[in-house]
Amino acid sequence: MTVVAVPNFIALAYWGLIASPVYQSDAIVIVTNPNKDSDSLTSLLAGNAGASTSGAWILKNRLLSWDEFKSIDQKYHIAETYKHGDFVARAGGLSSFWRTDDIALWHYYQSMVGITIDEQTGITQVNVKGWNSKDAYEISKTLIQDGITHLNHLNEDEDNDFISSATQESDRLQKQLAEDEHAISQWRSQHGYLSPVSDYTSLADQAVQLTTKHIELNSQYQSIVRNAPGNPSASSLKTQMNVIENASTDARTASQAIFPVAIEYETLDLKRETDSKLMVAAETALQEARIKSAQNHYYLKTVSHPSEPHAPSGPQRLKWILLVLVISLILRALLA
Repeated sequence: MTVVAVPNFIALAYWGLIASPVYQSDAIVIVTNPNKDSDSLTSLLAGNAGASTSGAWILKNRLLSWDEFKSIDQKYHIAETYKHGDFVARAGGLSSFWRTDDIALWHYYQSMVGITIDEQTGITQVNVKGWNSKDAYEISKTLIQDGITHLNHLNEDEDNDFISSATQESDRLQKQLAEDEHAISQWRSQHGYLSPVSDYTSLADQAVQLTTKHIELNSQYQSIVRNAPGNPSASSLKTQMNVIENASTDARTASQAIFPVAIEYETLDLKRETDSKLMVAAETALQEARIKSAQNHYYLKTVSHPSEPHAPSGPQRLKWILLVLVISLILRALLA
């Protein structure tokens, strides 16, 4: 008889008279990831698993972590906020063996915050219990905001991991390309050539044209000398031939003078061309890194904002009283 009477008396006394009303604030969120959710969509169409829950587990582990507890404790002072419950369930009460140290409060915080993840859809429900409606609502709202902040920090770290090195390489090549252009500009100022290849081609063409002109004038000059030795135009042709011949010689001399310095220019130009190609590759890699980084971002979307209940959701007095009664009766039957 004692096996039935004592537990049920305690249950009636506690759940019927002593247990404090519990208010619960509920919020529903979903954490998405473009890359992983795309893979999951393929799996879903194939008849396999549903949406990825990796982001939901990251959120859950964060909200129940020591860091999050310290953040919430700093804002709301867990020991003070949760000291108004009954002597069993309150912070520092019988359920925690009257301990109020950090570890005990952390475990107490974890018992008052519930996070449930639907493995099929990835939808996450965040429940926060409190001894009054306002505390439960405020802490729930803060947890959702802290979850968003934490995921944003993860995304920033992801950007740094993917984009930082690519950005640095792109910036380095931009500076290197600017230095290459400056070196070529200095070379042109020093030697007076725009480009050895184009300058040599231009001077060679000029020399050929002058040689051709010289041949034409010489032909006219020879004809006049043979047919009309005293013709005064012969002297004029001779003068033109001398001018053209000197110009042709100067053009050839100038073209030949390009060769000793052309190697230096070609080295500079080859380096510029190589750095330019590397720059294009670095820009492409940077764009790919940005796309890859964006695909690995986590985004928290609020399906239902934290509720502010006006009536308690617990304790479920009748449930616990009946549960103790059933267990005591089963135990009595076993002992009998």
